[in-house]
Amino acid sequence: MKALEINRDVLTSCYAREGIVPYLKEMEEEYLAYKRPFSVMIMDVDHFKGFNDKYGHLYGDEVLKYFSSSMRLDLEDERNVPFRFGGDEFVMIFPNQNPWDAYRLAARLQKNIRTRSCLIRGRQVRVSFSGGIAGYPSDASSIEDLLGKADKALYYSKEHGRKRISRYGDLGRQELVQFAFLFLILLIVGGILYRNREPWSNQFNQSVSIITKIDFPKVSAPTKEPHSLLNLLPTEKVTGTAKPATDSSREPEISKIYLESGRLIQGIIKTEDADWIKIEIELQKGTGMMQIKKTQIVRIETGSKTRKF
Repeated sequence: MKALEINRDVLTSCYAREGIVPYLKEMEEEYLAYKRPFSVMIMDVDHFKGFNDKYGHLYGDEVLKYFSSSMRLDLEDERNVPFRFGGDEFVMIFPNQNPWDAYRLAARLQKNIRTRSCLIRGRQVRVSFSGGIAGYPSDASSIEDLLGKADKALYYSKEHGRKRISRYGDLGRQELVQFAFLFLILLIVGGILYRNREPWSNQFNQSVSIITKIDFPKVSAPTKEPHSLLNLLPTEKVTGTAKPATDSSREPEISKIYLESGRLIQGIIKTEDADWIKIEIELQKGTGMMQIKKTQIVRIETGSKTRKF
């Protein structure tokens, strides 16, 4: 079957899709007889649905006409055979061309379409395409396998940013390069984390100053209500041993300590130094001692007195 005997698509003037497989079968027979390789490129217009949705199907038809005329102008003169597979998808067959030669011609088409002005119904539009190339017999041993691998290369192009052409034979190498690049990034990040482990550890230890181990008074029977300090902030430090509340004739002054986090702690201030304040707080069973770092305190109210930090 010769290309001239195949019907053409009315809209794009490319050959009709029903001729794709018979023409490839003819190419396969020629290879078996004369060892002439050939390649296939499957391509589609990038974001074509957006043209239809935004401007309508008639506008989309004009985009297809522009793309197909550019494709035939650049490639058909090289005795390559263009087909319209359907919608915005096209197939180009490259007789006597290996995948690298086909890629060189397709890259020229891609460059020309990017630079060539396109005026459709008074609108300046940018048209691009994605493509996938596979060769016979370098990539496939049957026509069905050849089309399947060209289609896989096309979807690789679409999944990696579009506006590109991929050869099926390069997919494994490209994935290996991407894996090596990702591994290198992980090594760099790991090295940075390792080199700065001590400063980060010190900063973490300063910000997390809670001590969760508290010795509560022993009771004769187990309690059903668990003791917990989960409601305390990470910047609070609890020490000491809980003890039962004592009754005193002198009422100690209760201080209100306002923290930067918005938390309010109430209790009796026992000791204070340049960095810490030790305060006695009420627990579920008795009392406990808590140390709060002054850098976390906004102000302290004791009776009518207020101290700001």
